[in-house]
Amino acid sequence: MGFVNMTDIYPIRFSKAQLDSAPEKERLFYLMICQLANDLNCLSKLIIIAANPIKGHEIKNIASTMMCWFLVKLLAGKLNEGWELIKSDFFPLYKKYENEFSDEEKKKLKELKKYFGKKNIIYEMRNKFSFHADQKMIRHGYQILPEGDYVDFLSVYAGHCIYLTSETITTLAMTKMVESEDWKEAVNKITGEIMQVTGWMGDFILDFIKIFAIKYIAQKIDVKDKITFEDSPDILSIEIPFFSNPPNKFA
Repeated sequence: MGFVNMTDIYPIRFSKAQLDSAPEKERLFYLMICQLANDLNCLSKLIIIAANPIKGHEIKNIASTMMCWFLVKLLAGKLNEGWELIKSDFFPLYKKYENEFSDEEKKKLKELKKYFGKKNIIYEMRNKFSFHADQKMIRHGYQILPEGDYVDFLSVYAGHCIYLTSETITTLAMTKMVESEDWKEAVNKITGEIMQVTGWMGDFILDFIKIFAIKYIAQKIDVKDKITFEDSPDILSIEIPFFSNPPNKFA
């Protein structure tokens, strides 16, 4: 499509009749994979933002780190479900689309096949931390918790409470999914791997969407409709405040 500037956005307008022109299986996969792309985009950007350091009391960074790990767990779950969707709904269509993908685009799908074809962090995270509490893993996290004093943070407003001890134990349990002597290094390995796979899946989805769009709904893009943002902030400068005044009805 010739996109150059990442701040340029191109509206693609189409009718339901154009969507109807696509075979149902392809249309449904397109709609489902577009929703997955939205979810991956939101979660991956929020993870980067939540990982940004925040000035002020240490508790602000503790809260951001907690939010970051929560989002990482959700992202792992979405990636695993996304791969299941690709396997079940796209692989039967692959022969029809194979010649439409470039060698570079096929490489991204091969990377995903290779990754999910063996034991991986995303599958482990999804089944033991993202949507389920694995008692065995939490027991192990508690067993390796160093001796010492720990602290939880309470507030009259439930939304401001941070149960740091539980978060620490869960994080220690998760770090045992990778080989590392240092828990901080393990955290970076886990996050880096999940973000890398997010990139592969996001690129594959965009490749498919472009091919589908050209086939059925958007043979031509009118560049005069282009939307450009000149004042977008640097993502590494954005903060998400965990502590904020609740709406009046909750105060």
